[in-house]
Amino acid sequence: MAKSVLIVDDNAFVRKALCEMFRREDDLDVCGEAENGRDAIEKAQQLRPT
Repeated sequence: MAKSVLIVDDNAFVRKALCEMFRREDDLDVCGEAENGRDAIEKAQQLRPT
């Protein structure tokens, strides 16, 4: 079973690069992205990354 991850970084370029890297991994699934801590907390509560 793949682990789901939430990508958090204030730089859109870094978020995009991390998403591309993680999506290449069979055992990881990107469930969402956030650009700051507040957004990350809200998304983590909604998306429940594992």
